[in-house]
Amino acid sequence: MCRIELAAAYRVFALKGWNDNVIVSAPMLAPVFLHYDEITASSLLTITEDGDVINPGVVGDIFGVNKAGFIIHSALHRARPDVRSVMHSHYAPAAGVSAQRDGLKELAQTIHLLGPIAYHDYEGIVVDPAEEERLVADVGESNTVFLRNHDVNTLGNSVGAALIQMDQLMLACELQTAAEAAGTDNLLTPPIDTIEKTYEVTRTFTGSAGFGIMEFCAMMRHLDKLDDSYRL
Repeated sequence: MCRIELAAAYRVFALKGWNDNVIVSAPMLAPVFLHYDEITASSLLTITEDGDVINPGVVGDIFGVNKAGFIIHSALHRARPDVRSVMHSHYAPAAGVSAQRDGLKELAQTIHLLGPIAYHDYEGIVVDPAEEERLVADVGESNTVFLRNHDVNTLGNSVGAALIQMDQLMLACELQTAAEAAGTDNLLTPPIDTIEKTYEVTRTFTGSAGFGIMEFCAMMRHLDKLDDSYRL
């Protein structure tokens, strides 16, 4: 089922316009240069921790692996055994916040749901494996990560958890962009204990399914009504 879920996540990214990104759910990812509305379960690549292709899927080996994206994701997977899926996006409002000195501000409940935010300074396109150690140290135990001047990343113990975390993060970045458009001198931030309480409630009020699962199931049902070819 994980392969179908991962294909569904790519389709959700395409549907929401977040297509300039990489999604990895160990040990699978999509071939580079396929548009996300083309992704199917059978087109996903099976890879090793080093990015070597074990199974190229139905499209064969003509597209290959996004090496820069894979370095980021493989480092996080190795460092965080609790993580089953890592997603990142260059969506403009999110990349814009990544370039702000103060990063994401705790302006509203949508943002509070994300929990602790981590930041990693920009070092150019990530092609140097030596950057992995610095990235992992900056991320720590956070499930929401900004690569400054670059992108945003979410981590989860399932595809659904990482995807719903990303959905909330995108909304949070859009919210901040909208709030700042009205002026930065009039922004109100709640007390830290209220922010922490809100986050804890969202992580305990998930039922037996776990965080993000029920929401992701609803997204998959919506996809099935639009186009269920991602399941192929």
